[in-house]
Amino acid sequence: MSFCQNCGAQVQDGAPFCPSCGTAQNAAPVNNGFNGGMPNNMPGNMPGYYVKPKIPGRGAGIAGMVLGIIGLVYSFSCLVNAINYADSFSSYFGGGYIDDGFIVAIVIFSILSILGVSLAVSGRNKGYRNGVSTAGVVTSVIGLAIYLFSIIIVAAA
Repeated sequence: MSFCQNCGAQVQDGAPFCPSCGTAQNAAPVNNGFNGGMPNNMPGNMPGYYVKPKIPGRGAGIAGMVLGIIGLVYSFSCLVNAINYADSFSSYFGGGYIDDGFIVAIVIFSILSILGVSLAVSGRNKGYRNGVSTAGVVTSVIGLAIYLFSIIIVAAA
């Protein structure tokens, strides 16, 4: 069994015409944007199968947004830890202790934010210019600014 090139109905092998729409089976399909209600970009004219068009840079833009959001969320945690460290340092006259995990978190999540900026910008440069890529750039940059502010607070204490 094969499928009609015009409407996608099943046609017996060797049949000269489609039993559903009457189109000759060796003729080229009509290119009017749709074939019997189905888009022309259906591979092999299989009924019910639609190929989503590829959008260049989409994956990079979405990954940049996700990494930017992760970096932004954890930047607030680092900021709170930096403020607590500065407060305990000034309260106890040198009794403040900075946790090694805090420094590791700042390094790891700032790297994630930098990666988020680069992926979002890469997505935008490849043509995925919508709110997702822009959100990735904005959230990553804000996260990096908060990380920098956290480092300044710790260094000043």
